[in-house]
Amino acid sequence: MITKSGVLANKVVVGLALYGRTFQMTTPGCYGPDCTFTGPASGATPGRCTGTAGYLSNFEIGEIIAADINVQRVSDADGDVLVYNNTQWVSFLTKPSYSRRTTWISGLNFGGTSAWAVDLDKNYDVGSV
Repeated sequence: MITKSGVLANKVVVGLALYGRTFQMTTPGCYGPDCTFTGPASGATPGRCTGTAGYLSNFEIGEIIAADINVQRVSDADGDVLVYNNTQWVSFLTKPSYSRRTTWISGLNFGGTSAWAVDLDKNYDVGSV
């Protein structure tokens, strides 16, 4: 839409998130477009590092996947979804999805991409490098 309004595509830089947006679902196990979420706040469980409902760092998402806490993963051309503990829903980009998005954006002749919240893509645990 922005280019249809006269903005040159090469002047637009698209932001890509290095974190996941989170919500609590009203129906356990639901992950598709017809799912409903509790509200008006996200209702999601805060991450152990971020401490905030509504988003998880990529590090926290990796911990959840590794712990296999009743995890269901869905990946398609639109992105990646993780459902854990039956009702905790996370939309995020895996490294392959992130790479596909940057390639797609480049093919549209946009000005480039910008990584949002690079601090949420790092492991800050004690003893990490």
